[in-house]
Amino acid sequence: MLRRIFEKIIHPELISATASQIHPAQSGFTKSDSTLHPLQLRKVRTLINTYPSTKACGEDGIHILVLKAQLPGPFAHHLTTVFNILLRLQATPSHWNHALVVMLPKDSTGLAAKCRPISLTPMLRRIFEKIIHPELISATASQIHPAQSGFTKSDSTLHPLQLANHSHRVFRVLYDAMHAFDSPLLHILPDELLEMGVPPALCKCIHYLFFTNLASTMIANGVKSRMIDRRRGLFQGTILSPPLFNIYLNRLLIKFTARFGSFFWW
Repeated sequence: MLRRIFEKIIHPELISATASQIHPAQSGFTKSDSTLHPLQLRKVRTLINTYPSTKACGEDGIHILVLKAQLPGPFAHHLTTVFNILLRLQATPSHWNHALVVMLPKDSTGLAAKCRPISLTPMLRRIFEKIIHPELISATASQIHPAQSGFTKSDSTLHPLQLANHSHRVFRVLYDAMHAFDSPLLHILPDELLEMGVPPALCKCIHYLFFTNLASTMIANGVKSRMIDRRRGLFQGTILSPPLFNIYLNRLLIKFTARFGSFFWW
C-alpha cells in the first residue's frame, strides 16, 4: 500500500516531464485520449433509414433492408452499443476488411479494362464509415489544396475550368490516372493523416479499416475467385475512400504549386 501511495506522489512529475514528447499517435494511457464522440441511438437510426435501399450487400449477405426491418425493435439500441464500443477501442472487426469486388462496365464492349471495380464491403462497415466520415472531413477540409476539386462538397471539375478562363497564364493538362483508387501506397497515408492533425483516435479507426488485413474476392459471371490479399489501394465504392484519396494526392499538389506557382487541377 505504501508503494501505491508513493507512486501516486511521483506520477504527476513523470507525466509533466514526458507528456510533451509522447508521439501524437500514442493515445493509449493518456489523460486526454482523443476518443471520438459517443454515438446516439437517433443517429444510428437515421443513418440506416437514409441509406439507399438499392445498394447491393457485401459478402456477408446482410442487406440494408434487413437492418431497416429491425429498427422498430431493440436491434438499433444494441448496434449503437457495439459501435460505441468500437469507437472507444478505436478498432474494427477484421472481417469488415474483406470485400466482394464486382466489375461495372463503363461501356458496351464488355472488356475488363473498360470496367470499374466496385468493392462491396459489409453493410455494418458502411454504416460505421458514415459515422466517422464527418470527423475526417472536419479535420482535413481546411488543409486540402484549393486546386483539388474532386470529391469535395459543393465543388466539381467545372470550377477549375472556370477559374482558368480568368487567369492570364493558363496551362491545361488533362490527366486521367488509370486504376487511380488501386494506386495509393497504404504506408504513406497514416503519416499524412497525423500531419494534417487528424485526431489519433480517428487515425486508429481508419488504420483498422484501410491499412490492415485487407482482402478481396472477385466475382465475374457468377463465379468467385479465391481470396486475394491487398497491399495497396483503397476500396472503390466506400464512403471514406474519396477523402482518403484526396489526402493522398494533397502533397503532390502542394509540391507542384511550390515548383510552378498557382495552377488548377481537375
